[in-house]
Amino acid sequence: MSQLRLFKALIADDEPLSRGYLRALAELDDRFEVVALCDSGFAAIEYAEDSPLDVAFLDIRMPGLDGFQAMAKMQGANPLVVFVTAYSDYAVKAYDCGAFDYVTKPIDPARFAETLNRLSDRLLERDAAQAGAATYAARPAPNFQASEEKRVLAGVRQDVVFSESEIEVIESQGNYVSVRINGESVLVRQSLDSFCRLLDSPSFMQVHRSFVVNLVYVRAIRYEKSGTAELDLAGGFVVPVSRRHRSAVAELLRSTLSREP
Repeated sequence: MSQLRLFKALIADDEPLSRGYLRALAELDDRFEVVALCDSGFAAIEYAEDSPLDVAFLDIRMPGLDGFQAMAKMQGANPLVVFVTAYSDYAVKAYDCGAFDYVTKPIDPARFAETLNRLSDRLLERDAAQAGAATYAARPAPNFQASEEKRVLAGVRQDVVFSESEIEVIESQGNYVSVRINGESVLVRQSLDSFCRLLDSPSFMQVHRSFVVNLVYVRAIRYEKSGTAELDLAGGFVVPVSRRHRSAVAELLRSTLSREP
């Protein structure tokens, strides 16, 4: 996946030497541009409110506003947050709050380079996902063809006549699947795998161990700080995307962009 822009990074640390050293390490990687050096959490928030930002490297113990408070107030800017601190005690809390990574001082340059590599991968995925969402919003019918052939779906409570193109999402529910067709859910006594083997269209994609979606109905994708994501489908239905599947989803959206409409 190619990179089309520099990733913008902010560094917030009340110690000048730490800010300078972290900047030097970050700028060894030519995929990143340090756009702000902040000596407090307040300064970081002020910058994030007015400027685009991809990554925030935050110290934890800073006067006035600590790193966790700064992170909470930067939600609107939605940067990936990496805590860089001399204290190992806060690691569990950091990940619980949705931090992308937790780096302890003194910083190991090799370890930090690994963090930058993973940041780049995640940001590329997010860029592709956002571009894909914009394309789907502008073009309600992507370049997928689902069969219009009518079939009979034997549900637990009712039988339904349907075509593949009408299926929006399939959800596993133990020994059953819930098949959403034209906004209505039909419960079928069948496993997710066995039901999906009956489908012919390439527009169906597994995005979570419990969900298969028809990509024709995708209207937006949102990446969460935890590494998971959510798909918004036509009609308001929301489907989770697991960490395991998020790269494949982003890549498929990106490949859709490269096709001729």
